[in-house]
Amino acid sequence: MAQSSSLREPPGVASAGAAVRPLERSDLPAVAALFRETFGAGPRRSEPALAAFFERTLLDQPWADPEIRPLVAVDGRGSIVGFVAAEVRRMLFGGRTLRFAWAAHTAVAPAARRSAVGVHLMRQLLEGPQDATFGDSASPLMEQMWLRLGGRRLDLKAINWVRVFKPASVAARLATPRRPRLRGLAGGLDVLISSAARGVIAPAPGPG
Repeated sequence: MAQSSSLREPPGVASAGAAVRPLERSDLPAVAALFRETFGAGPRRSEPALAAFFERTLLDQPWADPEIRPLVAVDGRGSIVGFVAAEVRRMLFGGRTLRFAWAAHTAVAPAARRSAVGVHLMRQLLEGPQDATFGDSASPLMEQMWLRLGGRRLDLKAINWVRVFKPASVAARLATPRRPRLRGLAGGLDVLISSAARGVIAPAPGPG
């Protein structure tokens, strides 16, 4: 959860001539292009499908809220140079309905990153009318930004458990990615390992 009251600026004002405002449907093609270029998300021909995805999941989803909207940053030439999504969630707590904003898909054009456009986008999102704002899978830079804007890290929610089903194949692919014969031998070794370990690591049957 992250809220900040000490960093507020006049609404719609960012830095270096860029203004932050809510996303409009007409912005979707430009947002799709920005996201694809920022994250290398496929070829240029994939942009219409990406724009349709944003429209479906951000603007047309059943819980969309006119007060909690995705944001874009627009420079002085009218070009969209930044974007942050806000996926709205509603939950019940103590008989009261709470509105949560889930921050996602943050993208800033390389030329605008020195102007702290991403900070202004995130700051304005955090200061929205929602009861709390969440995010996950943050990069180290994004995590630092959230903490400086008053957010908190939920460490227990960041624990992940992974079970590798084919350890020898994984090790062979990482150690010798260009030797397919060795990967074939590792696959056979995995068969032997799984057969021998099945009686040791298999979970006990449940009572149901």
